[in-house]
Amino acid sequence: MNLQFKNLIRLSTDGFALYSPISIIAYPVSLLVVNPSASPLQLLLLGVILTMLSFMFYFPLMKLHNKFAIKLGTFAVGFYIFVIAATGAFRGVLFYYFDDFFNYEQPSSFLNRVLASTLTSMFWLAASNVVINISRSFRVSTKVRSISTWRHI
Repeated sequence: MNLQFKNLIRLSTDGFALYSPISIIAYPVSLLVVNPSASPLQLLLLGVILTMLSFMFYFPLMKLHNKFAIKLGTFAVGFYIFVIAATGAFRGVLFYYFDDFFNYEQPSSFLNRVLASTLTSMFWLAASNVVINISRSFRVSTKVRSISTWRHI
């Protein structure tokens, strides 16, 4: 596996930060459909708390992944997918129990909630991390090109 691909699949806090607005807004959007009298502001706050708790789950796994990502090759890809899927599943479980704890009507069954959160996280969190990594590699390659250009002048 080449180094450029390995750099694209690194997990980061910036990637999670880019994913966070989607995670935060998804909570009130999902619940307001079946709980139209619920407070949008309270649901938004719960979306923030849900996302922060999801980050606390994601962070140690991200650190573990990034510690071994360059060394372990193919395992790193599998672990990358695992971390994102596990974070999504954790978010789905929390999502479901938040609804129950705050007496909101559930928009879906437990299994559907966990699967939906897992799959959407796999898409959005993976995409966010790849976008951040592309941005970082572009900045690095641009700096290298500009430095080498100035050396030739």
